[in-house]
Amino acid sequence: AQQELSTAAQTSAAAGPAGLQLLGVGGLLRVFYERQEARVAVYRRFEDGFKLFLQVAEANGYEGLVASTTASFSAISAEVNRVEAELRERGGAAASLAATLRSIQQLEKEKLQITAQLQILRHGLRIDEVQQESDNEAQASAAARTHALRTEEAQGLRQRLDDVTGAIGEALDELRAELADGDADDEDIG
Repeated sequence: AQQELSTAAQTSAAAGPAGLQLLGVGGLLRVFYERQEARVAVYRRFEDGFKLFLQVAEANGYEGLVASTTASFSAISAEVNRVEAELRERGGAAASLAATLRSIQQLEKEKLQITAQLQILRHGLRIDEVQQESDNEAQASAAARTHALRTEEAQGLRQRLDDVTGAIGEALDELRAELADGDADDEDIG
């Protein structure tokens, strides 16, 4: 299966959308999972870069990280959209899988928006912490109040992020089940 995944990804990368037409439904889903794994890696790099930003407060580096992350997510999304279109074009059960991919794409978009909002809040919380250590009592008091509000908002966003991540996981499990069924009889799906 790992070799098929590699072959599917190579076919997709080498021939673009035309290469996708050469794949069975199982191969298309393998291409999707390869792109999903890439998306997870981009999130990991984004989070690592953000943690570094919080430590050194280098805004220029963070802006570059955001630009790079956005470009990576855009490229991944475009590839997933091509897989989705190919599945939709095949009709039947494959079109149902395309609908699941569309749902995952929407959930991933929401996850990215929540992640960005959470990073903004985390940055604000860090600023609040620094200001609370200020010798200026009024500034420290105001920062403490702001910190409490931001903390509450961050908790809500973390819950939304957990909910969205859970929904993505459920959709991926559904696709895995279809992929397992497709491995046994790929022609019946497509």
